[in-house]
Amino acid sequence: MLERLLRLVLRALGRSGRESELSQLEKALRHRFSDRTLLTQALRHRSHAHSRNAGRSASNERMEFLGDSVLGMIVAARLFEGFPDLGEGDLTQLRSSLVRRETLAEAARSIDLGKWIQLSLAEERRGGRDRESILADAFEAVVGAAYLDGGVHAAEAILDRWLLDRAADMERDRAYLNPKNQLQELVQEEGTHDPPRYVVSSASGPAHERRFVVEVEIGDRVWGRGSGASKREAEACAARDALRQLPRESRMIPRKPE
Repeated sequence: MLERLLRLVLRALGRSGRESELSQLEKALRHRFSDRTLLTQALRHRSHAHSRNAGRSASNERMEFLGDSVLGMIVAARLFEGFPDLGEGDLTQLRSSLVRRETLAEAARSIDLGKWIQLSLAEERRGGRDRESILADAFEAVVGAAYLDGGVHAAEAILDRWLLDRAADMERDRAYLNPKNQLQELVQEEGTHDPPRYVVSSASGPAHERRFVVEVEIGDRVWGRGSGASKREAEACAARDALRQLPRESRMIPRKPE
Protein backbone atom coordinates (compact mmCIF):
# COMPACT_ATOMS: atom_id res chain seq x y z
CA MET A 1 0.00 0.00 0.00
CA LEU A 2 2.77 2.41 0.96
CA GLU A 3 4.73 1.54 -2.18
CA ARG A 4 1.72 2.22 -4.38
CA LEU A 5 1.13 5.56 -2.65
CA LEU A 6 4.77 6.51 -3.22
CA ARG A 7 4.47 5.75 -6.93
CA LEU A 8 1.38 7.93 -7.18
CA VAL A 9 3.15 10.79 -5.39
CA LEU A 10 6.19 10.55 -7.67
CA ARG A 11 3.97 10.48 -10.73
CA ALA A 12 2.11 13.55 -9.52
CA LEU A 13 5.39 15.36 -8.88
CA GLY A 14 6.54 14.46 -12.37
CA ARG A 15 3.37 15.87 -13.88
CA SER A 16 3.76 19.01 -11.78
CA GLY A 17 7.31 19.52 -13.01
CA ARG A 18 6.26 18.97 -16.60
CA GLU A 19 3.41 21.46 -16.24
CA SER A 20 5.85 24.04 -14.86
CA GLU A 21 8.17 23.51 -17.84
CA LEU A 22 5.29 23.86 -20.28
CA SER A 23 4.42 27.19 -18.66
CA GLN A 24 7.92 28.40 -19.52
CA LEU A 25 7.47 27.24 -23.10
CA GLU A 26 4.08 28.92 -23.37
CA LYS A 27 5.68 32.17 -22.23
CA ALA A 28 8.28 31.90 -24.99
CA LEU A 29 5.58 31.07 -27.53
CA ARG A 30 3.39 33.98 -26.40
CA HIS A 31 0.38 31.71 -26.17
CA ARG A 32 -1.13 30.08 -23.08
CA PHE A 33 -2.89 26.92 -24.12
CA SER A 34 -6.46 26.37 -22.97
CA ASP A 35 -5.98 22.69 -23.82
CA ARG A 36 -2.44 21.67 -22.92
CA THR A 37 -2.92 18.19 -24.30
CA LEU A 38 -2.55 19.78 -27.74
CA LEU A 39 0.86 21.18 -26.83
CA THR A 40 1.89 17.91 -25.22
CA GLN A 41 1.04 15.98 -28.37
CA ALA A 42 2.87 18.51 -30.54
CA LEU A 43 6.03 17.74 -28.55
CA ARG A 44 5.70 13.95 -28.72
CA HIS A 45 8.02 12.45 -31.31
CA ARG A 46 6.96 9.19 -32.94
CA SER A 47 9.85 7.36 -31.23
CA HIS A 48 8.37 8.22 -27.83
CA ALA A 49 4.88 7.16 -28.85
CA HIS A 50 6.24 3.90 -30.23
CA SER A 51 8.25 3.21 -27.06
CA ARG A 52 5.01 3.50 -25.06
CA ASN A 53 3.05 1.35 -27.55
CA ALA A 54 0.77 4.33 -28.08
CA GLY A 55 0.69 4.16 -31.88
CA ARG A 56 1.67 6.81 -34.42
CA SER A 57 -1.60 8.68 -33.98
CA ALA A 58 -0.38 9.66 -30.51
CA SER A 59 2.74 11.32 -31.95
CA ASN A 60 3.06 14.84 -33.34
CA GLU A 61 2.90 13.77 -37.00
CA ARG A 62 -0.75 14.71 -37.57
CA MET A 63 -0.19 18.03 -35.78
CA GLU A 64 2.86 18.61 -37.98
CA PHE A 65 0.73 18.02 -41.09
CA LEU A 66 -1.70 20.72 -39.98
CA GLY A 67 1.02 23.10 -38.84
CA ASP A 68 2.76 22.87 -42.21
CA SER A 69 -0.36 24.16 -43.96
CA VAL A 70 -1.09 26.85 -41.36
CA LEU A 71 2.51 28.04 -41.46
CA GLY A 72 2.51 28.18 -45.27
CA MET A 73 -0.72 30.17 -45.35
CA ILE A 74 0.42 32.75 -42.79
CA VAL A 75 3.88 33.16 -44.33
CA ALA A 76 2.44 33.60 -47.83
CA ALA A 77 -0.05 36.23 -46.63
CA ARG A 78 2.58 38.17 -44.69
CA LEU A 79 5.04 38.19 -47.58
CA PHE A 80 2.32 39.30 -49.98
CA GLU A 81 1.45 42.21 -47.70
CA GLY A 82 4.97 43.08 -46.59
CA PHE A 83 6.82 43.01 -49.92
CA PRO A 84 4.56 44.65 -52.53
CA ASP A 85 7.46 45.17 -54.96
CA LEU A 86 8.38 41.49 -55.21
CA GLY A 87 7.01 39.44 -58.07
CA GLU A 88 5.56 35.96 -57.83
CA GLY A 89 8.89 34.24 -58.44
CA ASP A 90 10.74 36.17 -55.74
CA LEU A 91 7.86 35.72 -53.29
CA THR A 92 7.89 31.98 -53.94
CA GLN A 93 11.64 31.73 -53.31
CA LEU A 94 11.44 33.89 -50.21
CA ARG A 95 8.63 31.73 -48.83
CA SER A 96 10.60 28.58 -49.59
CA SER A 97 13.60 29.96 -47.70
CA LEU A 98 11.46 30.75 -44.66
CA VAL A 99 9.70 27.39 -44.46
CA ARG A 100 12.61 25.12 -45.35
CA ARG A 101 13.72 22.65 -42.70
CA GLU A 102 16.97 24.47 -41.97
CA THR A 103 15.21 27.74 -41.14
CA LEU A 104 12.49 26.07 -39.06
CA ALA A 105 15.14 24.18 -37.09
CA GLU A 106 16.94 27.47 -36.40
CA ALA A 107 13.67 28.93 -35.11
CA ALA A 108 13.14 25.86 -32.92
CA ARG A 109 16.65 26.22 -31.48
CA SER A 110 15.92 29.88 -30.68
CA ILE A 111 13.06 28.70 -28.45
CA ASP A 112 15.18 25.83 -27.10
CA LEU A 113 12.36 23.60 -28.29
CA GLY A 114 14.51 20.48 -28.20
CA LYS A 115 14.45 20.66 -24.42
CA TRP A 116 10.73 19.89 -24.35
CA ILE A 117 10.43 17.29 -27.11
CA GLN A 118 9.50 13.83 -25.85
CA LEU A 119 11.79 11.21 -27.38
CA SER A 120 12.51 7.57 -26.82
CA LEU A 121 15.69 6.89 -24.86
CA ALA A 122 17.31 5.43 -27.98
CA GLU A 123 16.49 8.51 -30.08
CA GLU A 124 17.76 10.82 -27.37
CA ARG A 125 21.05 8.93 -27.24
CA ARG A 126 21.38 9.42 -31.01
CA GLY A 127 21.25 13.18 -30.53
CA GLY A 128 17.60 13.59 -31.50
CA ARG A 129 17.10 16.75 -29.45
CA ASP A 130 19.29 18.69 -31.85
CA ARG A 131 18.42 16.84 -35.04
CA GLU A 132 17.29 19.27 -37.71
CA SER A 133 14.38 17.17 -38.97
CA ILE A 134 12.98 16.54 -35.47
CA LEU A 135 13.25 20.22 -34.49
CA ALA A 136 11.63 21.47 -37.70
CA ASP A 137 8.80 18.95 -37.44
CA ALA A 138 8.18 19.86 -33.81
CA PHE A 139 8.08 23.57 -34.65
CA GLU A 140 5.42 22.93 -37.30
CA ALA A 141 3.49 20.74 -34.88
CA VAL A 142 3.51 23.47 -32.22
CA VAL A 143 2.18 25.95 -34.79
CA GLY A 144 -0.58 23.45 -35.61
CA ALA A 145 -1.39 22.97 -31.92
CA ALA A 146 -1.58 26.73 -31.36
CA TYR A 147 -3.94 27.05 -34.32
CA LEU A 148 -6.25 24.36 -32.91
CA ASP A 149 -6.16 25.95 -29.47
CA GLY A 150 -6.42 29.65 -30.31
CA GLY A 151 -6.98 30.06 -34.03
CA VAL A 152 -4.92 31.94 -36.58
CA HIS A 153 -3.94 34.71 -34.15
CA ALA A 154 -2.29 32.23 -31.79
CA ALA A 155 -0.27 30.70 -34.64
CA GLU A 156 0.65 34.17 -35.90
CA ALA A 157 1.97 35.18 -32.47
CA ILE A 158 4.49 32.32 -32.58
CA LEU A 159 5.55 33.00 -36.15
CA ASP A 160 5.82 36.76 -35.58
CA ARG A 161 8.28 36.25 -32.76
CA TRP A 162 10.35 33.35 -34.04
CA LEU A 163 10.19 33.19 -37.82
CA LEU A 164 8.69 36.07 -39.78
CA ASP A 165 11.21 38.65 -38.60
CA ARG A 166 13.82 36.78 -40.66
CA ALA A 167 12.08 37.70 -43.91
CA ALA A 168 13.34 41.30 -44.00
CA ASP A 169 16.97 40.22 -43.58
CA MET A 170 16.59 37.55 -46.25
CA GLU A 171 15.07 40.02 -48.69
CA ARG A 172 17.70 42.70 -48.00
CA ASP A 173 20.58 40.28 -48.49
CA ARG A 174 18.82 38.48 -51.36
CA ALA A 175 19.59 35.36 -49.34
CA TYR A 176 16.35 33.73 -50.46
CA LEU A 177 17.52 33.43 -54.06
CA ASN A 178 18.92 30.13 -55.30
CA PRO A 179 22.43 30.26 -53.81
CA LYS A 180 23.93 28.03 -56.50
CA ASN A 181 22.68 30.37 -59.24
CA GLN A 182 23.95 33.38 -57.30
CA LEU A 183 27.38 31.82 -56.91
CA GLN A 184 27.54 30.94 -60.59
CA GLU A 185 26.72 34.55 -61.56
CA LEU A 186 29.30 35.94 -59.13
CA VAL A 187 31.99 33.60 -60.43
CA GLN A 188 31.29 34.78 -63.97
CA GLU A 189 31.51 38.41 -62.85
CA GLU A 190 34.84 37.70 -61.15
CA GLY A 191 36.34 36.75 -64.51
CA THR A 192 36.64 32.97 -64.44
CA HIS A 193 35.04 30.58 -66.90
CA ASP A 194 35.34 27.64 -64.54
CA PRO A 195 31.96 26.85 -62.98
CA PRO A 196 31.84 25.96 -59.29
CA ARG A 197 32.32 22.26 -58.60
CA TYR A 198 30.42 20.53 -55.80
CA VAL A 199 32.18 17.58 -54.15
CA VAL A 200 30.69 15.30 -51.48
CA SER A 201 33.37 15.10 -48.80
CA SER A 202 31.45 12.77 -46.48
CA ALA A 203 28.13 10.97 -46.03
CA SER A 204 27.01 9.46 -42.73
CA GLY A 205 24.00 8.14 -40.85
CA PRO A 206 21.40 5.45 -41.54
CA ALA A 207 19.41 5.45 -44.78
CA HIS A 208 16.46 7.33 -43.25
CA GLU A 209 18.67 10.01 -41.66
CA ARG A 210 21.53 10.52 -44.09
CA ARG A 211 23.82 13.51 -43.61
CA PHE A 212 25.94 14.82 -46.46
CA VAL A 213 28.84 17.27 -46.28
CA VAL A 214 29.66 19.05 -49.53
CA GLU A 215 32.52 21.35 -50.48
CA VAL A 216 32.31 23.82 -53.35
CA GLU A 217 35.52 24.37 -55.30
CA ILE A 218 36.33 27.29 -57.56
CA GLY A 219 39.62 27.02 -59.35
CA ASP A 220 41.91 25.03 -57.09
CA ARG A 221 40.44 26.27 -53.82
CA VAL A 222 37.58 25.25 -51.54
CA TRP A 223 35.38 28.32 -50.99
CA GLY A 224 32.50 26.91 -49.01
CA ARG A 225 31.24 23.93 -47.04
CA GLY A 226 27.73 22.87 -46.18
CA SER A 227 25.78 19.95 -44.80
CA GLY A 228 22.27 18.66 -45.28
CA ALA A 229 19.96 15.68 -45.36
CA SER A 230 20.35 15.51 -49.15
CA LYS A 231 23.14 16.32 -51.59
CA ARG A 232 21.02 19.13 -52.99
CA GLU A 233 20.52 20.72 -49.57
CA ALA A 234 24.21 20.36 -48.73
CA GLU A 235 25.22 21.93 -52.06
CA ALA A 236 22.94 24.90 -51.43
CA CYS A 237 24.46 25.38 -47.96
CA ALA A 238 27.97 25.17 -49.42
CA ALA A 239 27.10 27.76 -52.07
CA ARG A 240 25.65 30.03 -49.40
CA ASP A 241 28.85 29.69 -47.37
CA ALA A 242 30.93 30.56 -50.44
CA LEU A 243 28.80 33.64 -51.10
CA ARG A 244 29.64 34.89 -47.62
CA GLN A 245 33.36 34.57 -48.42
CA LEU A 246 33.58 35.99 -51.92
CA PRO A 247 32.46 39.58 -51.34
CA ARG A 248 35.24 39.99 -48.78
CA GLU A 249 37.85 38.84 -51.28
CA SER A 250 36.80 40.53 -54.50
CA ARG A 251 38.64 39.50 -57.65
CA MET A 252 40.39 36.67 -55.81
CA ILE A 253 39.13 33.86 -58.03
CA PRO A 254 41.80 33.03 -60.59
CA ARG A 255 40.88 33.38 -64.22
CA LYS A 256 40.90 30.22 -66.28
CA PRO A 257 44.09 30.07 -68.34
CA GLU A 258 43.63 30.76 -72.04
